[in-house]
Amino acid sequence: MTGFLRRLRGLLGLSAVGGTVGGILGVVYAFVTSFLGLGSIAFGSVGWTAALWAGFGAAAAGGVGLVLATLESRRSLGELSAGRAALGGAVVGALAPLAVVFALTGGIYVSGVSFVAGLSGLLGAGLGAGFVSMAKRAEKAELGRGEDRGELGP
Repeated sequence: MTGFLRRLRGLLGLSAVGGTVGGILGVVYAFVTSFLGLGSIAFGSVGWTAALWAGFGAAAAGGVGLVLATLESRRSLGELSAGRAALGGAVVGALAPLAVVFALTGGIYVSGVSFVAGLSGLLGAGLGAGFVSMAKRAEKAELGRGEDRGELGP
């Protein structure tokens, strides 16, 4: 598999993870909002709320992946820092809801999206740091298996 296809597969995987996490958070948000009577649920149903939050999560995770792939492409996995990934993830995560709302409506409504942008920024920071730490852990596990067999891997 070529380098481009590997990166594309990785970005799609990151977006899928972010979309799943965002959708779960959207369902939780919808139920908490309804239960506490804090207001109406976006678009009037839990499904639409979950879909919207899944879009935020997928955009945030895909953006984090693009930032990591672009800015950290010259570094090896050992040189990547979870702190830098978290910082990039927070920035991209906070901007992702604005991009999704702009794509859906054609305008940016900062006042209505600011709460979601804050949560998405936290989600992006967690995903960025988590992605780097999982990749480092996977590399160590793969090297450990290769050393047991007397080889370095596939």
